[in-house]
Amino acid sequence: MVSKSNTKAESQKSKARTATNSKKTERTKKTVIEPKIQEANNAKSTSPRARSKQTDDPALKTQATKKVKSPNGKANSTTVKPTKQANSKTKVQPTKKAKVAAGKSSSTKNKRTQKVVSQIDRKPTEQPNFSTAKASSTGAKSVSKTKVQRIQKAKTSTAKARLNEKPTSCENKFPSEHKVDRKLGRKPKIDLKASTVKAAFKKFQSQIVDLKPSTTDKGRASRDYLFEQVKKLVNNHSDFPPLKGNYIPFGSFARKTKIRPLDDIDILLLLNGKGINVEISYQQKASGYGVNMTAVCRVKITDARSPLQAFADNKGYVNSIKILNRIKHHLAYVTNYQKADKNRRMQAVTLNLKSHPWKFDIVPAIPIYDYRDKVTHFLIPDGYGNWIRTNPKIDAQSITSVNTQHQGELLPVLRLLKYWNERKHKPSLWSYYFETLVVQTFQYAPKITSYSAALEYFFQCCSSSIMSNCPDPKRLGEALDANVSWDTKQKIIKALRNAANHASHAIIAESKNDQKTAIYWWKKVFGSEFPDYG
Repeated sequence: MVSKSNTKAESQKSKARTATNSKKTERTKKTVIEPKIQEANNAKSTSPRARSKQTDDPALKTQATKKVKSPNGKANSTTVKPTKQANSKTKVQPTKKAKVAAGKSSSTKNKRTQKVVSQIDRKPTEQPNFSTAKASSTGAKSVSKTKVQRIQKAKTSTAKARLNEKPTSCENKFPSEHKVDRKLGRKPKIDLKASTVKAAFKKFQSQIVDLKPSTTDKGRASRDYLFEQVKKLVNNHSDFPPLKGNYIPFGSFARKTKIRPLDDIDILLLLNGKGINVEISYQQKASGYGVNMTAVCRVKITDARSPLQAFADNKGYVNSIKILNRIKHHLAYVTNYQKADKNRRMQAVTLNLKSHPWKFDIVPAIPIYDYRDKVTHFLIPDGYGNWIRTNPKIDAQSITSVNTQHQGELLPVLRLLKYWNERKHKPSLWSYYFETLVVQTFQYAPKITSYSAALEYFFQCCSSSIMSNCPDPKRLGEALDANVSWDTKQKIIKALRNAANHASHAIIAESKNDQKTAIYWWKKVFGSEFPDYG
């Protein structure tokens, strides 16, 4: 019994001595390693090259507390705080026991690195957030540059594959605005295809150029509703400019030459012009071809009971800007309309709508009668307080006459040409001026039998006639090309000749029944929205 108790006591004493020795070893290791590491850190922090290599690498920040087992079986934690200067060229020579501890620490790091690599292999499309600077020799070096490059290639190929995915039949016809804008960087458009030139023009007109019938009906109904609101204003406000009769629609929407989008509708608001006299003078106005004579009209009040007396100036002349301001003031309070303002040329009141994308240009007009009490023309604001002459009825009659001559085929061709005129690869001519060129070109042309032949005819003829002066077909105003420079006309001529050349190639290909080549050349004339072959 005595020997057993002695043996037990001796074993307890040996365990105590072992624990004491292990604590001393740890203190010795700490006192040896920490000063040398601190010395290395200080040396590296003073090096400019070392400072340039400092980084926020996650591999250096994720080193955890190292646990070293003592001989008594309990884990004594020793925390070593890594620094960004761990890659310094100043080498620290630790003791044998410190090397053993460092070996255990490196094995722990290698296990973590293996976990990172395994995650990369499982998800090649998710690129890890590696820093570009060098990490420690035991951590980030295990993840090679080639593996990171493979990850980047895999991610790029995956993104391309998603872009090339075939959408459903509905998406193919009408791509979503989000997908097209975000990924392809262009506006969404309808994917049009046709197997013949005739079918291509039909689709191009119905889906790109011409207004939808429903839009036209809504525009006309909206125009009629506006006039009803104006008549209420006249009845309820004595200071509103007095009207005479109905309104007169004018502009491209009224002439049926408007192309998409429907952005404005023009109307003449007829005023009661009793008790006035018109004085006409001519002013010289500089133009692209020297001096142009412009007629300026002044409306003199001859009867104090004239309905326009309230808008006369001190000399007794009716000021057109006063009338515009009064109309604008009252229209601003009409419901269902967003904003009323004078347009930039000071010739009309622009009225924006809340429920439709188009706007109204309301132009006050004074009808002028001859000795037979027949209206010869109208006076509209010139933008400076005076008036200029116009008569939109003459334009409507001219287009109707030439369109009837070509059995209703002029208007579709004119709208196609207006679409070409508004393309941005060249300067665009003023819409009314361009329409006049088209009407004058086809006034004595052979009857239109096909769109292809008619378009080629216009491109060839207009390229030689555009340099001539273009007077107002109503003979009431200045020349339509008064503000078109010689340089602009030269650019238009070049574009017309190119279009004529493309149209000629298209007609030759169509005569050989090569529909694909013909559609290719018409696409060069009208741009990317013209249907593809298919």
